[in-house]
Order: sequence, then C-alpha cells, then structure tokens
Amino acid sequence: MVAHAPALALGLILAAAAFAAEAYEALPVKPLPLRGLKTLEVESVGITGGRPWITPLETFQVPGTTEWRHLFFYKKQGKNERTSWYVTLDLQSGEMKHHPALPGLEVLPKAWVGGKFYMGINLPGHLLAYDPATDMIEDLGPAFEKSQSIFKMSSGPDGTIALGGISPPEVSLFDPQTKTFRRYGKIGANHGYCYSIHQDERFIYGAARGKDPWHLVIVDKKTGEHRLALTSPTETFMEVSGGSLRIMGGEAIPPRLLKDGQVLPMPPSTTTPPRRTPPPPPPEVLYDDTPLFEGKKEMTLHFQNPADRKEWKRAEIAVPLAGETLNAACILRGGRIAAIGNAYNPAVVFDIATGEGRQAPMPSISSRCLLALDDVVYVTGYPGTVVMRWDTSKPTTPLTALPGRPAVKEDDAQANPRLVARYPMTPTSGGHIGAQAFQGADGILYIIARRHRHHRGFDVVWYDPATGAKGEIEDGGVLDHLQVAWATLMDEGRRLAISTYVEPNDQLPPGPAPESARLILLDLAARKYVAQHVPFPGLRVLAGIAETTPGKLVGLAPDREGKTTFVYRFDVTGGRVEQVVRYEGHVQGTPALGGLPGAGHDFTLGPDGKVWTGTAYAAEQSAALRIAPDSLAVTALGGVRGNAFRYVFLDGRVYLTGAAHLRRLLAVTAGPVPTPRP
Repeated sequence: MVAHAPALALGLILAAAAFAAEAYEALPVKPLPLRGLKTLEVESVGITGGRPWITPLETFQVPGTTEWRHLFFYKKQGKNERTSWYVTLDLQSGEMKHHPALPGLEVLPKAWVGGKFYMGINLPGHLLAYDPATDMIEDLGPAFEKSQSIFKMSSGPDGTIALGGISPPEVSLFDPQTKTFRRYGKIGANHGYCYSIHQDERFIYGAARGKDPWHLVIVDKKTGEHRLALTSPTETFMEVSGGSLRIMGGEAIPPRLLKDGQVLPMPPSTTTPPRRTPPPPPPEVLYDDTPLFEGKKEMTLHFQNPADRKEWKRAEIAVPLAGETLNAACILRGGRIAAIGNAYNPAVVFDIATGEGRQAPMPSISSRCLLALDDVVYVTGYPGTVVMRWDTSKPTTPLTALPGRPAVKEDDAQANPRLVARYPMTPTSGGHIGAQAFQGADGILYIIARRHRHHRGFDVVWYDPATGAKGEIEDGGVLDHLQVAWATLMDEGRRLAISTYVEPNDQLPPGPAPESARLILLDLAARKYVAQHVPFPGLRVLAGIAETTPGKLVGLAPDREGKTTFVYRFDVTGGRVEQVVRYEGHVQGTPALGGLPGAGHDFTLGPDGKVWTGTAYAAEQSAALRIAPDSLAVTALGGVRGNAFRYVFLDGRVYLTGAAHLRRLLAVTAGPVPTPRP
C-alpha cells in the first residue's frame, strides 16, 4: 500500500535550486548545430525483431470433389504493408500454390456466395473473389466511390453481395453475374462506419456508427433512395443481421423484423426450427513458427490428412520476418546483443560478428525495455507491468500445442521465456507500463512503472531474480502529482535518480500540485526516497538525466513555452545547479510531457564519458547528439533515419535501435576500436 503522507514527514530534503529563475530565464539562446547536417553512414547487423505476418482465411472442400484446401495470406514487409501474398495449401499432397501479389492491408469480411469465396479488403476497399474450381483469385476492383475499406458484407436471395464501408460509411451492391458494382454512396450523417449490413430482395439495411447517434438507413436497391428508419443513442449498440434488428444497452427496444423496407414488430415464433446436424469440422491446420525462433528460414504448417484425420502432415514455407522497429537493446555475456521490437513482437539475440541469431516470443507484453544479467534477458512493458525472463542459453519452449508436442504455459517453471512477475494497478499504486528497468548494486531489478490510460502517476516496483520476491516501494506522497520523465542509476547502483514533470492528479486526495518539476533520489538499499530537488523553480518539465561523475548529473529542462531547452549540470550532494546552457529547440526529441521514457530518444552516458542523445529535426529524421559534461556543449554527429532510437556501445562501436535491424555507425565511435584479428 502506498501511503500519501506529506513528503517532509519522511525526512526528505527538499532543496531549492541555487540557480534563480531570473538567472536562467535571462540566459542567451544558442542554436543547436543542425544546419547542413549530413546523414550518418550505417550498416544493418543481426536479425530483425519482426515475425511472420501470416493470416489463415479458410479451410474448405473443393465443391464436387473430395479435395481439401487451406487459403491464407502473408506479408513481406510488416503488418502495415498494403500488399498481401495469397497461398493455397493442398491438404492431400502438401503442395502450395503462390498467387500473384494483390493490393490490400488485410481481409475483413468473408463469405461464400455462388461457389466462390469473396473477401472484403481493408485499404484499399477492393473486393476479391477466390474460385476453388480454378484455384485463382481475382481482384474485382474498388467497391465504393470514396471508402477505402470493406467492413461488412451480406449476400442476398438473388446472389448479390451488399457491402458496407468505413470513413465514409458507404454502401454498394456487387452482382457476381455481371461483375459490376452499383454504388449508393454514404449513409448516415457524421458517422464513420457502416457497422452492420443486411439485404433482402429489394432493400439494403445499414447501421451507421460514429460520434452521432446510431442511424438505421434503408436503401432501395432499384432506385437508390436512402431513408432514415430510426436512430438510437450513441451509448447503445445497433446490429442488423439475418433479417432482424437488435439494439442493446440503454433503453433498448425488443428485436425488430426487417422486411420489405420496413421495421416491423417481431412476430411470435409458432414453429420449432428443425434440428440440424452440424457438418463435421474441416481438417485442422496449425501454424508453427518455432523454427524461426531457432534461426531457421522457414516456418512449418502441420495439417491433418483429410482421408485419415489421425495422420498429420507437414509443409514448410519460407515467409520473411516482417521487420518491425527495434525499441531497445542490451549487451549479454560474450558480446552478444539482445533487442526487443514494437508491440507484441519477439525478442531477438544474435552474435554481432556473424549476424546469426534466434528469436523468442513475448506473448504477454508489448515490450518497452530490457536488461541483461549474463545470459538472461529481463523484458518489461505493458499491460499491467509484467516481467518476462528469457534464458538465451536454453531452448525456447512452445506456447502452442502441436502434434506430439505439448504446450508450456508462459508462467510454468519450465517455460522459457517465462512470466515471472505481474504488478497490479490502482489509481494510487502500481503501474500499467514498465517504462525503464535497472539492476541495482543489490542485484534487485527496479522498474519504473507508469500508470497509464485510466490512472495518472507512477511507482517504482522491484523484483528479486534470486528469490522471485517482488513488491512496490512506498513513496509517502513524494510522487504525488508527478510523472516520470527519465531515470538513471547513481553511486554505482546504490541510488536511483528520477527526473519528473508535473502532472496534476485529481484521482488523489485533495492537495495542491507542485509548481515545479523535481529531481527525486531513491536509496535502493533502504528502498526509501531520501531527497528531492527543484533545479529550476517555476519550470514544470524536466527531461533526460545521466550521472557523468560521482554525484553529478547532466540533465535537460524545456522552458515554459517548449521552444528552448536548458542543459544543466547538477551537484546532487550539494543540491545545486552548477552550470546551465540554453539551446533552441528540443535537445532530447520532444519534452517528456505526455510521452514515455521508453518511447523517445535515448539519454545515456557513453564509454567516452559524454552523454549521448538525439532530437527530431525533420520528418522521419533525427540527429544523433553528444553533450560534453564539463562545458555542456552539444555536438551533432549526423542525421539518422527514424523518430526515436537507443544507443548500444560495444568495443568502441556505436549501435542504434529505431529501425527493423540494429544499425552500426561506420564513421562514429565511442572509444578505441580493437584491431581485427588476422
């Protein structure tokens, strides 16, 4: 339980800065050296943190035969690529047919109509038709005038297909006989979705959803006339399907019958529908990407033999690992590098000399940060601030069961990676996102846990790798109305310095928010907050900090307008600002306000004794920067593609995250580079 007593009751030292507001506000502004910046030469190393983006679509029996096929699509360059490659797998022979590339981000609605399999595409809003008789896919073209997504479809008694779109919520009708669309335009008012759709012989019924109340719109297929049939409050849910209208939530009305362009009372059922025996399920097809985790180039499909469902067959497919941006990286024993990617992508580890590596799934978390203890990588992120432990010296265990291979639950003692900790969150404790992680001198892992989405503020939580114990550090109200901007270890891992910005929190008991951002010191051995400092009275945002020499921090503080940044050196022992230099723009990308420490540019001490960071200066372009701790002079090393990156230093070489592969700087080093062995 995190107490909320006044901070001074805990004996904290609240030190006013020696640097007066009048002094720092009067400082001249120096330009950042970004003009004429040349792009740094880089080379990609290692393997990507991406995964194979494969999506199963349908397992079906070819009409009029005993043959079974499985249809799926995959991506070559990531989930956001607006091109897809389609493949049919013959379940009898195991042969695969690769179809030509087709436009589209993904398949949304699907339906069998007239013996063909129709697929509604998202971005662009095209309709595709797969003909099992010829094993061919045809692009039938755009379904709408403006909408770029087919969101819903409904087949009619005449064999036509009604289609509903997104942004705007348009409606159209496709005739498979003539292969033509009749486009009826937008339905509703300020709506974004045709959220559900139904058609009968003469009319199309579309439910329009958006910020305005729901609209049920009826379209005359022959004349194209639109008619608003009824509305329902935004907080309800409207669905049209199978000839009926349902409205749920709020003051919901009973189900209604949709017939002949009218909304009618639902007649009472007088007959018992005949009991139908469901058809047997299709043969099962399982996707196995564990070969990719061991560094192979193919993944495996396991599928049942249609003639004997007890027999399993295998087929391999070379699917590229769709590159996803690597967020952070760390050095393991022996000079190997581990890295994590965006969202719920795998972690990777590889030998920097050979580029060969392995992957490991991180199913429970969208990774944000990681750290290495010898061969073991600890990864944290969200939701709920979870910690995964990956022993890179051991094989990866499977999460899904395959023929002859049981699954291993992620929290099982034998799992690798293994879920070792999960922290709860309330409005005043815990966190939703593990934003930064450190190992203290005591061997304990300390994680900055931000309360995000529903709650404000942050905590520091801990996990003991030796015992598995975990907990939170009580703050006594010290962290109230503050949000973490950056943190760094001090005193050889005995203390943690936390840079914050003001974030008023109405979820706390009544009390004023501080007027100024604070530097807070946490004694890790005692697990107590022991001091807080105000470097710049009146400034509500502090950003990156790094310990450069014992007891000395170099940090950043954007001004009130966010147009300049104060680069300062702070004496933690004396509790005073020693030096300040003011620069135009943002030295560390953008102010921490509203962002995550794990989502922006790095701010870290390099092996050369200088602070390495970066800033965005153009679209998808950043500058790699270096700060001299003695003079606070900022040097621009060159331009780098991307909006955010982290540094990794190994044998004098400098590596960057922020792209699908780790990037090694060719002309920039951070110390002596060993001479290559002959």
